[in-house]
Amino acid sequence: IIYGSSAAVLKRDSPTFTEPADPLHTHRWSVYVMGHHGADISHFVKKVTFKLHQDFPDPLRIVTQPPFEVNETGWGEFDIVIRIYFHDTSEKPIALTHTLQLYTIEPKDGAVPPPPAVAASKRAVIAERYEEIVFHRPSEALARRLQEH
Repeated sequence: IIYGSSAAVLKRDSPTFTEPADPLHTHRWSVYVMGHHGADISHFVKKVTFKLHQDFPDPLRIVTQPPFEVNETGWGEFDIVIRIYFHDTSEKPIALTHTLQLYTIEPKDGAVPPPPAVAASKRAVIAERYEEIVFHRPSEALARRLQEH
């Protein structure tokens, strides 16, 4: 799976701009879980929860169908706890932590550049990670679901 975030500066002069709930918010961002190369993961992922910073209204967001993502606006970076639940209840949910990144990392002379998974453009800052999910001794039903897709 791929999990990560995408963030872009709010362009208040854009014709498509909509005012965020908080006028101090500077960025529009998304945090997500998806299949590698866009593969459908809904055949084995039942739901994904995203635990946002406590200052957000309803900080525990539950997404039960694709796309497994949350879209928000904000001004600061923070850690988001992501839990992935499976259709097969005998499989325990997995927990991942992702740091929401709103700003690019500019290396100083002689400094180590940012990791390759952090890509920046004029439009967005994208921070993603690849995670392999291994099911040890999956149930027959889960094994069948995985083989069918």
